[in-house]
Amino acid sequence: MRYEYLINKIMNRFSKDMRRFILLLLVLLLPTPYTLYPAFNDNGWGVRPAGMGGAFCAIADDINAPLYNPAGLVQIKKKEATFMYARPYLGLENVTLGKMFLGYAQPVNNGAIGINCTNFDGTELYRENSFSISYAKEIYHVSAGDAVNSVKKATENAESDKIILEEQDFGKFKPYYHGTKGVKFVYDKAPDADKVSLVGDFNDWNPEKDTMERNSSGAWVLYKPLKEGRYEYRFNVDGELKPEENYVIAINSDKKGNKNVKIPMRRKKTVEEYTEIKEEIEEKAETVKSNFYAGVNIKYLTHKYFWSKSEVFEQAAVYYNDPVVASGNSAGAVTADLGIFARLGEKLSVGLVGKNINKPDVGLYYEDKVPSELRAGLAYRIPGCEGILGLDYSQRQQDWGKSSDKMNVHFGAETWFSEHTYGIRLGANKDELTSGVSFCRDFSEKVVLQIDYAIIWSLNISDNSGSHRIGTTVRF
Repeated sequence: MRYEYLINKIMNRFSKDMRRFILLLLVLLLPTPYTLYPAFNDNGWGVRPAGMGGAFCAIADDINAPLYNPAGLVQIKKKEATFMYARPYLGLENVTLGKMFLGYAQPVNNGAIGINCTNFDGTELYRENSFSISYAKEIYHVSAGDAVNSVKKATENAESDKIILEEQDFGKFKPYYHGTKGVKFVYDKAPDADKVSLVGDFNDWNPEKDTMERNSSGAWVLYKPLKEGRYEYRFNVDGELKPEENYVIAINSDKKGNKNVKIPMRRKKTVEEYTEIKEEIEEKAETVKSNFYAGVNIKYLTHKYFWSKSEVFEQAAVYYNDPVVASGNSAGAVTADLGIFARLGEKLSVGLVGKNINKPDVGLYYEDKVPSELRAGLAYRIPGCEGILGLDYSQRQQDWGKSSDKMNVHFGAETWFSEHTYGIRLGANKDELTSGVSFCRDFSEKVVLQIDYAIIWSLNISDNSGSHRIGTTVRF
């Protein structure tokens, strides 16, 4: 055996149990011409997904999305930044492993972009890093535009003797054009709502495009730039359209080019006409919540061996003229992940992602390909509470091992209490049992801080107090 001298010399220094572990590390970390476990084995990142057993492919609604399904990144509503630190297998004697994750993402037109980096540090002997750029975009949604057009047609074709004009009731806050910010829309009749969106013919009546923010007085506010023209709109309050009829506004410009909001009189419909049209609108508007997204990660993977950390190893490598050590101590390669994500109404979502699709070679001297991975997920949001259930299936396309070594099934559950202040999670997969908690607090109208913690109990490695992860996320 090429490393017999090295292994025997190290083995004589430790107890029987510790010798077994060091031998395992050597087999995993030392590159050889034989088929070994490849680099970049994805054992999960992020704190919130870890608490759910890794069942996150069909949830993917925060800064962790690029790690599990980049297409889900489009669901974020604010800029997000996060940092995670993890200690795997805490308490395992003479072993110090560490994991870190740093990420940033922000919404863009009909999509989102993000950057992140991950780090795995193995007992000062080995290190893996990844750097990625992510982009996600909405590719299709079921539109309520047909229903809106039918309302306009019915209005235009109404008999003139049935037309009654009425003033529009905006309450305390009429829309007005606010400089470069655009039209200021305010809805103050739902201070306790979970979500309020502005929907109209300017965004195809899509409640996912213009989510409003709640101010300190409980009113929901949104600034939206609009071109000159006539627009109809309403507010989507927790999935219900308010008020009963569309608001109508017109945007025009004065001689100096300053835009203004004009509020015309609105036609009042008969009871029979309104009832028929209302049912049609609300039936089709419900389907607008079915959205389809696509996303991509472009990643650079790099790993490094620290030969000089072990004088015994370095002497053995020189003695045997080892070609791996002679070729250097680090290597890297570029790869990509592709994902799709679908929100099918308010309750159900599905996801599919392919990772490391080109199987990049990160070997120093001998070939060491990172296997591709296929992951599919299903998630169900529980009506009436902030609860969600997740199920993922993953298949790692590696050349070694049994079928059971290549696949995994992940289960997870999450719920929030006290107006999204406290969260708890439970999860499991074939290798782990997991749990987690969160604390989330609004520090201002625009800044939200969330602290997450997760503990993972391995079903394969004993004699430790679990793997611990803690992370902080800021939304602004």
